Order: sequence, then structure tokens, then C-alpha cells
Amino acid sequence: MFRLRNARAGVDTKFILIAGFCLLAVLGVFLLVGRQEKYALSRQLDEALKKKDTMDYRAQEILKTITPLKEELESLKKLLPPASPRGEPSESDDHYSSNPKPEFEPEFEPEPKKTRESPPESKSKKTAGRNPSLDLAKSNSAQKGLNRLKDYVKNLEADNISLKDRVVQLNTQLDSKDVELLKLNSENAKLSLGLDSAIKANNELKKNLEADIQLLSNLKSQLSQRESEAADFNKIKVVLEKQVSELSNKLSSLTTVGSRLEKQALQYREDRLLLEREISRLKEELSAKTSFAEPLTKKINELTVSLNTRDSELANLTKELLQVKEAKASIEAELNQLKLVNAGRQEQATQLSLRINESKASYENLKDTTSQLSSILNKKELELTERQIELRSLRDNFDKLTQEKSALDNSLKDKEKTISDLSASVARLQSKLVSLEEELAAPKKLQTKTVEQLNELTSVSNFLQDKLTGISKELGTLNAQAEQDKIKALELKKRVEVVLDMDKEGRSDTTIKEDRF
Repeated sequence: MFRLRNARAGVDTKFILIAGFCLLAVLGVFLLVGRQEKYALSRQLDEALKKKDTMDYRAQEILKTITPLKEELESLKKLLPPASPRGEPSESDDHYSSNPKPEFEPEFEPEPKKTRESPPESKSKKTAGRNPSLDLAKSNSAQKGLNRLKDYVKNLEADNISLKDRVVQLNTQLDSKDVELLKLNSENAKLSLGLDSAIKANNELKKNLEADIQLLSNLKSQLSQRESEAADFNKIKVVLEKQVSELSNKLSSLTTVGSRLEKQALQYREDRLLLEREISRLKEELSAKTSFAEPLTKKINELTVSLNTRDSELANLTKELLQVKEAKASIEAELNQLKLVNAGRQEQATQLSLRINESKASYENLKDTTSQLSSILNKKELELTERQIELRSLRDNFDKLTQEKSALDNSLKDKEKTISDLSASVARLQSKLVSLEEELAAPKKLQTKTVEQLNELTSVSNFLQDKLTGISKELGTLNAQAEQDKIKALELKKRVEVVLDMDKEGRSDTTIKEDRF
């Protein structure tokens, strides 16, 4: 029973150690996959940070391109004259005066536009009286320029609407990215929970390893006890062998003495028979020879005395023979008992030697497995610390990405403000064009002035169109980058889901093995 219990305990400890090693191997694979995923995530985060830096740089360039536009608008405000010829303020001037100042101050002052001074009234009257066809041609060209400017303003409005639609799309994409970032944060929290569960499993494995180490120390103590018992049994065996040899020598000496005494008893019996025969012959002679009675009686008495002494000696010899036989029987019984005890002790010694060999083998196996498990546990502890550091860096990177995303949102809001300012400037230009159309009905004095202003406005509108096309291109690139960032976020989400699935599988394997235990 004791051997069966020890065998079962050894099998259970071996099974527990094998299961713990398998669990550690699964945990190592999980940590290796998580490390690779973390490396890929860190690379993708670095790429996202680089793209964010490029987007910030482009946003700064867009702001730099927008500031000259605002400066040009301010210069246009300064250059445009009042609408009424009598000096009364027009609606457009009130509109300009009511609008707030731009948010960004110009870094450099715009070059002043060279405008021709308006001729005096007398000179204009002379030129009008002299060249009516020239004035008509100028008015027609001004009308054509106004029509072209109206068409251009319509195109600008259409472009503005498309830009607003793109801004709305970008806002929706940013909202979707916010949702994805929230999902990633939740998945990161789940991943941290999985890491905590892995740490708990590692602690449980440590506890199991400590229990196995305690069991190993107990086995060592039992092994030392068994070795001491085996040494004691060997000493007892040597003592018993000495006793057996001594008893066997005594038995052999007693058998020799018994045989010698038996021979003496036979000799005494033969002598007694001879004496009896001689006594009977002497009695016959006594009856025949009465004369010789006295010496014969003396001789008979002597012979009877010697016969009695011989009988007593024979009785003593028989007693000694019986005692020797009894001693021989007792010695044989003791020898048989000693043989049985020796056989039992030999069986116990063989069993102890087998147990010692088995315990030595199990001790060596446990020693190897404990050394392997300790090295693996040290490696896993190092990997766990590295992974915790990497997860902390990932959380910091996620926080940085959220901050950068908020910064991008602020920059996009600033860009929306600049676009709204541009749309307001376009509206002001429209109102100014309306005022210019009203001024065309004024006298011919203002025709030359309006032609110059229209030329300036066309140049400004061309400049604004170029800037708006540049802004639309930048918005297109930002949209493409936002799409790429969305794809990267989806890939990150898929990888995090894969890591979480592997973590769940590892935890399910650990729970199954624990249930087996």
C-alpha cells in the first residue's frame, strides 16, 4: 500500500509538473505573439506620428497661405472707395465696418497698389465731350468684366459649397475615428485585463512550483530517512548473519557431541549386556561352586556397583542427550526464525533499495524539471515585465494619439474658421460688386476709376482662386490621409482582437488544465 501511495504521488507530481510546463509553454507562446503584435503596433504608431507631423506641417503651410489672403482682403478694404458720390456711407462699407478683425495678424505688410488718381471734373468733362466712343467702349468693357466677375463669383460659391461638403465629410470621418479610438481604448483595457489574468496565472504557477519544491524537500527528507533505515537494516542483517553463523557452529558442535554421546550410550549398553551375561554365568558358577561363594559374591557386588555406576552414567548421558536434543531443537527453531526474519529483512532491504532507486530517479527528474521550470519562470517574469513596460508605452502612445487627434480637430476648426472668413470675404466682394454695379449708373467720372478697381478685383479674385484651389488640394490630401489613418486604425483593431482571442484561448487552456488537476 505504501508503495502504491508513493507511486501514485510520484505520478501525480509528474503529471502536475508536465501540466505546469505545458501551461508555461502556452504562456510563453502567448507572450511572444503579444510581443510581436506590440512591435507591429509601435511601428504603426510611429508611422501615424510621422504622418501627423506632416499633416501639422501642411496645416501650418495652409495657414501661411491663408494669411496673405487676409492681408489682401484688408488691402482691398483700404483701396475700395465709398459707394455714394456725395460722401455718404454705403451698405458695403457698413458691412466692412461691422465685421470683426481677422484672427491672424499679417506677418508682413502688403505692397501698396498703384492706383491712378481720378482726374478732376473739368478734365473728365473735357474728355467726355471729346471722346464719347472711347467712354462707351470703356463702359462696355467694364460691363463685360462685371459679367465675368459674376460668373467667377458663382464658380467660387460652387467651390465653397464643395469645400463645405468636404469639411462635413472630414467631420464625419473624424467622428468615426473618435468612435474607433474609443473602441481601441476599450480593447486596450480588455488587453490589460488579460495581462492581469496572465499575471495571476503566473502567480498560481509560482505557487504550484513552490508546492512542488516543498514536495521535493519532503521527498529528500523521506529519502534520507529511508537511506538511514537501509543502513540500520544492513547493520541488523550483519548482526543476524553473525548470530546465524554462531548458532550454526554451536549446532554443529552439539550434533558432534550428541553423536559422540550416542556412541558412548551404545557402548555402555553393550557393556551392560556383557556384564549381565557375566553375572548370569557367575550365578550359574555360584550355584555350581558354592565353595567359591564369598569371593564371587564380593566380585558380584563389585560388578553390581560398577553396573549401577554405569547405569547412573547412562542415565546422565541420556539426560544430557535429551538436553542436547532440546537445545538443538530450540536452536533449530531460533535458526528458522532468524532465517525467516532474515528473509523478511532481505525483502524489506530489496524493497527499500528499489524505493531508494525510484526516489533517486524521481528526485533527479524533479530536480531537472524544477531547474527547467525555474529558468522558464525567470524568463517569463522578464518577458512579463517587458510586456508591462511595452503596454505602458502603448497606453502613453494612445494618450498621445488622442491628444494629437484633439489638436488636429482644433486645427480643422481653425481651418473651418478661415474658410468661413474666406466665404465672408467672397460675400463682401459680392456686395462690393453690387455697389460697383450701382456706381456704373453714376457719371462718367467714376468709369475710369471703376475700370481700375475692376482690374484690381479681377487680379485679387484670380489670386483668391489660386489660393482656394491650393486649399482644396490640401483638403483632398488631408481626406486621403484620414482614410489611410482609418484603415490603419481598423488594422490595429483587428490585431488587438487577435491578441485578445489568443489571450482568451490561453486562459481557456489554463482553466481546462486546472480542472484536470
